[in-house]
Parts: sequence; structure tokens; C-alpha cells
Amino acid sequence: MTGLIWQREIAPFTLNWENAWRYYWELTIGDLDQWRLPEPNEVISIVDFNERAPAINVNAFPGTNSIPPYWTSQFSSNFMVPDPSLTQVLAVDFQTGGMFRYSPTASMRVRCAHGRSASRGAVLRSEGNGTVYDMATGLTWQQGHQASRDWSEAIEYCETLTLGGKDTWRLPNPKELISVADYRDP
Repeated sequence: MTGLIWQREIAPFTLNWENAWRYYWELTIGDLDQWRLPEPNEVISIVDFNERAPAINVNAFPGTNSIPPYWTSQFSSNFMVPDPSLTQVLAVDFQTGGMFRYSPTASMRVRCAHGRSASRGAVLRSEGNGTVYDMATGLTWQQGHQASRDWSEAIEYCETLTLGGKDTWRLPNPKELISVADYRDP
């Protein structure tokens, strides 16, 4: 999905966010250097929502601890707060697979990624008919938002929706939904 190479085994220690940047900068595994902290969408790509504590394939990623969470490279959407001491960074909790905000001074785990950023910027295209096409996943999304619904109402809404010449709409699974999130945009 991302084309990244992942650090398989994590460091046996925790780091604050600033030291996490230093850690990956100095990291060499095999012949590979130029590691980095993953973006939120990238780290979510290795979350296994069918597993818990840890919510990851432990055969592919042995030694993954459920807690504390793992740093991403991204400030949370409240990064524009006037007081720098209130700045927070996103981290993935492998206990549940959730994404949460933490102080950059907190001690967290690090799992680095190697490869080109999977930034979402240019992969979403408005189709001009109330839909958006995701060139990375091949999914078509309803553009904009609708009224709040409970889960069963949302299923019924999608199953009866005709939009953009399509009538085969459904609710997205967690990874599909997270794939269109832009954690930089409040």
C-alpha cells in the first residue's frame, strides 16, 4: 500500500519526539540509511484492526509493544496554538490501533520507515458530480459531509444512495476511512 520498508524490530527504549528525530537520523539497518518517522497514514497502514494489544501482525513486526504509543512525524491539527508548550504530536497506540495527540516531551516508542513519503496531497480528484476519486486506492468517495447517523442508519443511507452514476455505495472499513484523513488540516 505504501511501498515503504519498515524497521522490523523496535528500539528497546522510549524517546521524546525530538530525540526520536535524532534516532532515525542516525539509524542504519543493513545497507539502508535515510530512515524517517512515518506519517500518520503510513503507520496506520501496518495496523491490524482484527488484532488487539498489539494491533499489528506480530510475525511481521516481532517485539511490538502495545504501550506506550509510537511517534509519527506529524503535529496534530492544533499546531497553530499560540503557546508552543501546548503543541502536540500524533502517535499511534498499538493497543487499539487508535491515533492520539501527545506532548512532544512524552516518552514514546519509535518504528522508522524508509522510502518516499506517501503524502496524500495530489491523489484525491474531484469528479465534479458530488464525488471524489482516490487515485491511490481506487475508491470513490461522496464529497462533503452528511447529517450524523448511527451505524445502522449510515448503512441504510449508503445502500440506498445513488450519486455520480453509481448505486453501489457502502460504508468504508477503518483503513479506507483513515486513508483519506489529512492530519495536517484542522
